[in-house]
Amino acid sequence: MKLKSIYKALSYCSDLLNYPDRTAVDKIDLLKELIPDLNHPQSVTTFQKQEQLFKTERLTDLETEYISLFVTSVNGINCVPYASWWVENKLMGEETVQIENFYERCGFKLDPEIIKGPPDHIALEIGFLSRLLEEKMLSEANQMINEHLDWVNSFSKCIHQNSKLSLYPIVTQTIVDIITYLKKEEL
Repeated sequence: MKLKSIYKALSYCSDLLNYPDRTAVDKIDLLKELIPDLNHPQSVTTFQKQEQLFKTERLTDLETEYISLFVTSVNGINCVPYASWWVENKLMGEETVQIENFYERCGFKLDPEIIKGPPDHIALEIGFLSRLLEEKMLSEANQMINEHLDWVNSFSKCIHQNSKLSLYPIVTQTIVDIITYLKKEEL
């Protein structure tokens, strides 16, 4: 896998794990273009199988799915998008503090005017990993992967079990595939 393709794919995945807006369809297309560069046969095959479904998923469908998965549903929140939930089974736990401290040690200060929620949201963590890779802060990227992203596989399984659309399972599986690859490689 090419490092540039990896950090771009992670950036698009991060964006797609925020509340969907009109740019979501463009980001799906951009991610789709990068999948072959990732040189991961499972991701390529999965994306090709789901490509037709992407074309039928409208913005309102994505918004409904996002709310159902990450905000609220009849049974509560299906797939809580915060690391502290998966690591400690509670929100705003020690993991939240640890990841915010890690961001700061890497020279990244959260702007409360821009970042409205907890710093351990999946989109923020994956976006930060993308930025570390883009800036070639490889030691910090390894630390992020090994110390703060072990929960992502369980989160992805939850998405696969609860999602009605194809987008979120593919996005989270792409993230899992990339993290698995990066763990095996020397950065």
